[in-house]
Amino acid sequence: RGNFGYIDRTGAFVIKPQFTYASKFQGGRARVSVGRITYVGRCLCCGPRFVGRHGSVDRGGTFVADEKKGGSVLEQGWEN
Repeated sequence: RGNFGYIDRTGAFVIKPQFTYASKFQGGRARVSVGRITYVGRCLCCGPRFVGRHGSVDRGGTFVADEKKGGSVLEQGWEN
């Protein structure tokens, strides 16, 4: 399904794969998205739109949604 999660140094999952996008941990939190990408046009290059929530996750797996609504995971600042 293409979801991302987090593993420890032994390769065991510590946060199960559940995120559409996930970045590295920095300061105890990682930027993540939960949702899906849809396409407005006839092909995959036309109008990708993210439908879901953006936020962060702590090392225990607790998701905190951003207060700002809207936006796209394709915006700047989404770096792995």
